[in-house]
Amino acid sequence: MAVAQRKQVYIYDNSGLEIHCLRKHMNPSSLEFLPYHYLLVTLDGLRGILRYHDISIGQIVVEHKLQANSGLILRQNPSNGVICIGHNNGQVTMWTPNLSSPAVKIQCHPSGITGLAVEQQGRYLATASSDCKMRIWDLRKYGMLHEFFTPNVIPACSLDISQRGLLALVSGDIIQVWKGWDKDKPKAPYMKHTIKGKASGSKLKFVPYEDFMGVGHSNGFSSIVVPGSGESNIDSFEANPYETKKQKREAVVRSLLEKLPPDMITINTEKIGTIDTASKEIKEREKMEEMKEYEQKAWKKKKRRLREEGELPEKEEKGYAKVKQRLRARNIDKARRLFEAKLKEHEEVEKDLDFLNQIEGKFDPINALLNNKADTK
Repeated sequence: MAVAQRKQVYIYDNSGLEIHCLRKHMNPSSLEFLPYHYLLVTLDGLRGILRYHDISIGQIVVEHKLQANSGLILRQNPSNGVICIGHNNGQVTMWTPNLSSPAVKIQCHPSGITGLAVEQQGRYLATASSDCKMRIWDLRKYGMLHEFFTPNVIPACSLDISQRGLLALVSGDIIQVWKGWDKDKPKAPYMKHTIKGKASGSKLKFVPYEDFMGVGHSNGFSSIVVPGSGESNIDSFEANPYETKKQKREAVVRSLLEKLPPDMITINTEKIGTIDTASKEIKEREKMEEMKEYEQKAWKKKKRRLREEGELPEKEEKGYAKVKQRLRARNIDKARRLFEAKLKEHEEVEKDLDFLNQIEGKFDPINALLNNKADTK
């Protein structure tokens, strides 16, 4: 079990004993685990860094830089492993390990995202924001389907979608469960529950293969029965809740052998297994661009490592601002000297013209030449 604490991510066993600490995952605010890729995804909410950690080899696969203090909610798309992040500006961005920028950006709300949930098949996205609204989005065309107002005019702080497609939200001390929201807009919720003691709910989650839902609130934890939320037809090859210890060990070994590489995570899963029909020149150009980007990233990492080890100075003696100021002063001095030279040349021409005007009509070139020769003798 991985737990995001104040500074690092800690790993615990079944007995609650701490067995490992991931010190490279600083200031984690959210966690997600991709079971088919064995990737632990963490979000550094303070510095805005998204990290992919391969737990089968114990190494960080990739790090993506986000805007600092912008990411709030972290959720995965169960159908393709794409990570969805809700931001303070109302955007939802979708990330993959092989892209350094978001694959998709959706402006879902005019205010910050407070809740996020993705349907099991990856077709629908539910978002909630601080404007006390919940919206349903169709990820196949990235368009909005329905819009709901949260109860008690309080923003929904948590959303979740069950295996059978029930959507639950907690707003203050009220929990609502909606059914059939993916087809037509329902007029009333399927279920409604009020937390005892007017406690404020903070997190809710459906239990897989069970008709239960866990709710965390200010007074503790509550378990609620939600009929029809869990999947009753269990696929033992996918997840077997009744497996023995031997079957569990075999399943772990089999899943490690069948582990998918991070490059397989993509928005459009239909492209996997298809043939690239691009020409050889385009492929070579794309390969050169990828190599150039990889070299730049490798140099940045090496430079950061050398700076941490003290072999590379933190900054040059003269920073960028000083260099810019020096270049500007040099250009100003060059322009001043050029202006002074032109002014001097203009003054000399004026003096020559004045001299010619003074001797106009009195100047004899033959006498001037003879006088010049006499002076030389």
